[in-house]
Amino acid sequence: MKFSKMHSLGNDFVIVNNIDKKNNISPIFIKKLSDRYTGIGFDQLILIEFFCKKYFYFKIKIFNSDSSESFQCINGIRCVFMFLKIKKLIKKNIAFIGNNLGLSKTLMTKNKLICVKIKPPRFYIEKDILVNPKYNNKEKIILRIFKKKITCYFVFVGNPHCIIISKNIEYNNFSLLSKYLLKNNIFPNKINISIMNILDFDLIKLKVYERGSGETQSCGSAAAAAAAVAIYYKKLNKKIKVNFSRGNLYVYWEKIGNFMSIIGPANHIYDGKINF
Repeated sequence: MKFSKMHSLGNDFVIVNNIDKKNNISPIFIKKLSDRYTGIGFDQLILIEFFCKKYFYFKIKIFNSDSSESFQCINGIRCVFMFLKIKKLIKKNIAFIGNNLGLSKTLMTKNKLICVKIKPPRFYIEKDILVNPKYNNKEKIILRIFKKKITCYFVFVGNPHCIIISKNIEYNNFSLLSKYLLKNNIFPNKINISIMNILDFDLIKLKVYERGSGETQSCGSAAAAAAAVAIYYKKLNKKIKVNFSRGNLYVYWEKIGNFMSIIGPANHIYDGKINF
């Protein structure tokens, strides 16, 4: 199987052109492949499954490192776009990339960053995510965890996110808190968890724990969700810089109810081939 290793601010991917359907990849193989010590290592595996040349439409499948399927990955879409450019599968600076749940218009900016446009964020989580019926369709809930009250803001941007606002972005127990939230039946179908520090009216800092992959260096959908919370609840500017440990993403949301743009880099690391 031929593949490309790519990343966006350290959020890394293995991308496979599977349009010819030659690679029948099993969950066991995905887990082996994702191992950073005995495999290739990645946060997500992305298969390009279908291509409509007339409309520049590419259908993809996304798998987390634990082999569970993901239905949104904005950093991944950005890397797929760069993959398509490198492999000369597209000539223009625009493509429509997505899955059965929808497409994202993706384009290259003048300064060679990649912009992904997504549907307007929704400020609640579907009822199948929350185990307690009283939380259904709530925009936020307050939980008492580790003797502290924690406000969880819910946002859906193609996948579900829980955003926690804190002045201490380097919260040492963030990973422990995330695992607690995911393992204690609060969210039976799991959820992506982020801790956000608001630094200015156009700047936030973010740490992310992705369901299916654990703590990652960055996450495009988390950036979108956190920016949505910052704009909607905290009245921040409509253009926000989202700072991660390895760099920045830029989120632009001109008006609530409009599509949202997430802009950032995508980098090719190497190409490879592996037998399975």
